Amino acid sequence: MQHWIKVGLSVFCALSIAPLGCVSASGEVEGTNVGGMKSGFWIDTQFQEGDEQGSSGSVAIYLYDFASSCSKQTAYLQDTIALTEEFGFYPSEDTFEDYYDGVEEIQREHLPAEYWMLSVGAYVDDFDDLAGSELDLEAMDEAGLNLIHQKDYWDYPDELEDAAEDNSDWYWASSGTLTIQSIKEGGRARGQGDATLTDYFSTESEDMGDLSFSFDVAYCEGYREAMEDYFDLIPDAV
Repeated sequence: MQHWIKVGLSVFCALSIAPLGCVSASGEVEGTNVGGMKSGFWIDTQFQEGDEQGSSGSVAIYLYDFASSCSKQTAYLQDTIALTEEFGFYPSEDTFEDYYDGVEEIQREHLPAEYWMLSVGAYVDDFDDLAGSELDLEAMDEAGLNLIHQKDYWDYPDELEDAAEDNSDWYWASSGTLTIQSIKEGGRARGQGDATLTDYFSTESEDMGDLSFSFDVAYCEGYREAMEDYFDLIPDAV
């Protein structure tokens, strides 16, 4: 299950239309310094119908510690969608080798071997309420934060029943605050936050470290549309 969760889901400010965004992050998790962020963008996520957090003011902000962009991450997701359409979420005995070859090719084409990715979600009833809001990261009905440290490319199994080793650590915010200073529909989002982190898959809320971050990023229509296409595939897989 962790494999599919992780599949399903890593600075320049001279110009207001800077494609990389103006982003930063500092902190330490399990004794490791979090890489300084270099790029990012945001999308609205109300396309997730049936999700209690899929309100008209539901947005996601993505920050990466490598020089990515809206178009590059959109291409990565589109290639992932094409692979999923060909093989499904659960490849068979006859197709799993080709599937993993495809995953490896996509990752090496679009992503570095090691990177940090920070994703932050904000959930309010009305988009107009986002600007100037201070949201509690501990209250998952207001905001949430995930941090991923990908330490190397995935290791792929020789047998279908064996799990892929994705070589990553995942964390989420057990407490903290997200402040959205300004946000314009289809435009830029600016804000900051701080969080105390714990292991994403652990049932115990043990503190793993702390993180502070800031962002001034543009909206990414292409990634938003690709995410909608990706979510449309999920009902066919369950």
